[in-house]
Amino acid sequence: MHYFLSCILVIILSAAVVYPAGAISQRHKVDKGVLKEIRKARLAGRYGDLTNIPEHCDRQERSSDGISRIVVHSTHVVPSISFEEILRHSMTTCAFAHYYIDRDGTVIQRLKDSRVAFHTRSIDDVVNQTSIGIELYSTTVHERSVKPFTSRQIEALADLIERLMNAYYIGIEQVSRHADHSPLVDCSTIPESYSGDCGAYINDHLDPYGWTDEDWGKFLKRFRPIEVIKSGSGPVL
Repeated sequence: MHYFLSCILVIILSAAVVYPAGAISQRHKVDKGVLKEIRKARLAGRYGDLTNIPEHCDRQERSSDGISRIVVHSTHVVPSISFEEILRHSMTTCAFAHYYIDRDGTVIQRLKDSRVAFHTRSIDDVVNQTSIGIELYSTTVHERSVKPFTSRQIEALADLIERLMNAYYIGIEQVSRHADHSPLVDCSTIPESYSGDCGAYINDHLDPYGWTDEDWGKFLKRFRPIEVIKSGSGPVL
C-alpha cells in the first residue's frame, strides 16, 4: 500500500478519516466510465485500461530501460470501501500505483508503465523512479482471514509480474513488497496525519498485509529458474 492512500490508511482508527463528513454523500458515486471499463475487463478476461482518466494525472516520463523493479502493495481498507471506490479515489487525488488487482483476478492498469508513480516513500525516491507498483485489493477483514488474497488474485498477480519481468528484463531479486521499503522512509516527508510519528507510519505500510515472510517466499519461488543437474554420461536431450 502506498502513501497516496494515507487518508485511507488511517482507517484503523476511524472510517470517517477516509471520507470526511463533507465527502460522505459522494463516496458511492463512482464514475460511470470507470465502472464500464471494470465491467468490460471482467467479462472479457483482459486488463482494463484507465491510464488516461483524468489526463492531468500523467506523471514524469521514463524510458523502458529505467524500469528495473516491481513493488507489490495491498490496499488495506475498511470493508465498506469497494475496489471501484479505490479506483475512484485515485481519480480525485491523482495518486496511484500502476496496476490494481481485484479479488476476482480482474486487473486494471491505472498508469502507463512509462510513467513514474509515487507509490512508496524512500529517502532518495529511487524506488519510485525505477519501479512499477501493483496494488492487491484487500480489506482489513480479508487481511485477518486465513485467505487474505484469493487464488484468482494471486494467479493474476503472478501472471502480471511474469509479463513485466519479461518485458523489462527484471530479475526476481528486484521483485519486492512495500514492507521491504517502508522502513527506509524519510520521516520528514510522512503525512501530517501521523504527527511526526515515523514508527506509526512504517507500521501502517508493511503490506501486503496478511502474507507472512514464508508466504511471500513461496510466491516468489514460482519465478525462480528450475535447476537441472545432469547425471551420467549420456547426451542431454
